[in-house]
Amino acid sequence: MTNDGGPAFPVPDSADPDGPWIEGISVADYFAAHATDGDVACALEELGRRNEHRANVRARARYLHADAMLAERARRYGSERKETNPQ
Repeated sequence: MTNDGGPAFPVPDSADPDGPWIEGISVADYFAAHATDGDVACALEELGRRNEHRANVRARARYLHADAMLAERARRYGSERKETNPQ
């Protein structure tokens, strides 16, 4: 994955509100974490044919789902994301 979608919930650093922002997790991580079993069911079948631990397959399937979500997001709204730190 080359485009992680940028930070999901950037917030100003409370110690220095005018300084750098705390970016937290990426949008890709957020999408992957919130993918349901139904969202990744198709990818699981294909990925499950490989000789891998089931948890690894499920994790990879979630990020495949996140990649698809980011691609659709870029198609709909353009690939440029808005700057999160207004400085």
